[in-house]
Amino acid sequence: MRHNRIGVIAVLLLSVCLFCGCGKLQNLSEEQEDMVVEYAAGVLLRYSDRYDLRLITAEQIAKGESEESAEATATPQVTATPTPEPESISGSGGTETGSTENAGNSDENSLGTDATVSGSAVEESYVSLNEVYQVKDLDFSYDRYQFCKQYPENPGADMVPAKAGANETLLVVTFSIRNQSDKKKHIKLGDRDIQYKLNIEGNEFQPDISILDNMGLNYLDATIAAKRTEKAVLIFTLSKEREKASEMTLTVQDGDDMAAIQLK
Repeated sequence: MRHNRIGVIAVLLLSVCLFCGCGKLQNLSEEQEDMVVEYAAGVLLRYSDRYDLRLITAEQIAKGESEESAEATATPQVTATPTPEPESISGSGGTETGSTENAGNSDENSLGTDATVSGSAVEESYVSLNEVYQVKDLDFSYDRYQFCKQYPENPGADMVPAKAGANETLLVVTFSIRNQSDKKKHIKLGDRDIQYKLNIEGNEFQPDISILDNMGLNYLDATIAAKRTEKAVLIFTLSKEREKASEMTLTVQDGDDMAAIQLK
């Protein structure tokens, strides 16, 4: 841009010199011609490449440089920002990059490569019969089991025995309840929601309601003298073929407390 201005001025000065050399300009006095020549000489000196001959001030030089700087910065330059590399996460199974694909499967891989999952079934925790019944000074224990067609086999005159039907059998499970205190104790279990389940080779059975003197263990209602033992039973009506079962388990449960008895 500065070179263009210098070129124009050079042409102007050349024209002035030609006019002055060939003859005087029309309608101009000698004084006016001298003013034109003086003006042209001043312009030439102002834009001369030699700084010692310039007639331009320092302020004008600074202003010109600031204008050129403004033109250079008018169009902003866009500098590309380098993309940061993903961080690496070290684990026991190696190095894993923070990709979105792995992040989506974080829940599935939470155990890690070294973790193992046991395939064994969770066993239930069992307690004793005394922890199930929780009756102070009374000790509950399992005695035995038997198959029969009628219980009791020799009932009293005022007793109605339990009987099995055709192709059926009665499984009678006997328990002992001992009063360990020095005083008689009365016990009534009919008001409690105690569950009894007999498992025979994957099949479950519930006990019958027994019309006995003490109502059987599931509805036991009895007074036990000091240091004495009361017998109580659970009676199950089963098909005759169940007598050949290889395994039978009875569970007694009250709330979260459960006792398991292998019938042998």
